[in-house]
Amino acid sequence: MENETGAPRRRWRRKSLLIPAVLLTVAVIAAAVTTLILRTIEPSSGAQSVPPFTGLKYPTGVAVDGAGTVYVADELRGRVVTLAAGSSAQTVLPFTGLIGPDGVAVDGAGNVYVTDMGDRVVKLAAGSSTQTELRFHGLNQTTGIAVDRAGNVYVADARNNRVVKLAAGSR
Repeated sequence: MENETGAPRRRWRRKSLLIPAVLLTVAVIAAAVTTLILRTIEPSSGAQSVPPFTGLKYPTGVAVDGAGTVYVADELRGRVVTLAAGSSAQTVLPFTGLIGPDGVAVDGAGNVYVTDMGDRVVKLAAGSSTQTELRFHGLNQTTGIAVDRAGNVYVADARNNRVVKLAAGSR
């Protein structure tokens, strides 16, 4: 194409300058974003530590109460152990008949809840040595448990692709 004077138009010059400028801008932005995403995050000032639990064999669930006591579901030993804050001596809780406990939770009153591979949910009331089985129905591979402030118990029911809630005070 020609302009009004009959000379060829010079649009190609603008395009030949504009395209590299756009590509350079995109490259600079991509490099900046990549640098921000991939840069090393400074570790927190706290150091990693290993609480002094002994004899654990495939720990699968962990919970901490308001006093800092740590609770661990020890799946292959079929037990739940605790370690009080500042203590080096663990305690085995008096649950009986656990089949591969895999989830543990503790509520504000100190009641401990456990799920196991037998698709059971059991509760050990604070200060008690006798557990009670909570009446959840149709569970198929429990994988986690939580208790809210109101005392409602939530269980992850993996093979049924759902979370089940048992209202506070239900047995």
